[in-house]
Amino acid sequence: MAKPSLLIPGCEQPPATMDLLYKPTNGVPYKVQTGDDWWKLAARPDVIAAGIDALGLCRFNFQTAKPPEINWYLRNKVGCTQATHDRKNYIFTSDADPGIVYLPSAKVASVAQSKLQLNSWFGLGLKFGSTVIVDGIEQMGGMLVSIQDLVNTEPQIRTIALNAQSTRLGLGVGASGGLCIIYVTSLKNAYELNSLTVGGMDFSLALGGNAGSLIKGAKATAKLKKLEPLVKVLVKIGARSPDALKKALSQPDKLGDLYKTIKSLKETLQSEPDEVEPSAMIADLPISGGTEVGIFHAVTEFRVLGQPTIDVAWPSE
Repeated sequence: MAKPSLLIPGCEQPPATMDLLYKPTNGVPYKVQTGDDWWKLAARPDVIAAGIDALGLCRFNFQTAKPPEINWYLRNKVGCTQATHDRKNYIFTSDADPGIVYLPSAKVASVAQSKLQLNSWFGLGLKFGSTVIVDGIEQMGGMLVSIQDLVNTEPQIRTIALNAQSTRLGLGVGASGGLCIIYVTSLKNAYELNSLTVGGMDFSLALGGNAGSLIKGAKATAKLKKLEPLVKVLVKIGARSPDALKKALSQPDKLGDLYKTIKSLKETLQSEPDEVEPSAMIADLPISGGTEVGIFHAVTEFRVLGQPTIDVAWPSE
């Protein structure tokens, strides 16, 4: 029998449907060792060939990508008995009993290859920034959604909760706040964002509700122009904030509209073939508040807050 939970409240919960006898089809048993973690296992050549990341490997084993439910299975099925220092997750050790997780076999890899591997994400953020003569700072909180999961109609859509801070050096005065679109490519692991810094010369023009278009003159104007169909469908489904986007994903009709647009843009939204590291863009959307005109050098640092998943009900064709 599994020992009592070692985690702080909220970090472990039983799934609605428990299956301690579940073994993934074409899964190969692997005995965990001290020092292993989901990211190291996901970096194995056989797992990479299957197109499965760390969170996908959890889903492969436990039929869920929800961290509290994963922790429940780690204690009750894998037999993990040690936790991280912050007591939010269990860790693999050699003395876990039985200590077995499953890795995908070659057959799983062949199935995975039939799915699109995009490693691209889009999302919405809410931000507030100000510039006084030469110094400025901007804070943003938001959510990213896996384009790959949407295109492949996965039953659970991965998201990334994040915040970002931009420091500015330039000319300007004023304050602005509002909605922005976030687009990230070549992101294989959510926590790669924690080491991602985006910087360069740019400019911001926000004039309340009269902005009328995406930021003009931004370095990535051409690529952002291609995202206009995505912006339009976000407006259509009422996704005017990160929370509203999350709610839209749980509504089949709105999910269907978003899926059709993403599907039509899949070539535009996939990671660039020559990108070896994640690339991110943030652009103001028309729904904006405040007044600010500025020319500045901005450096943005991202921070991942969590990786919640959303259960979705795909509309019938």
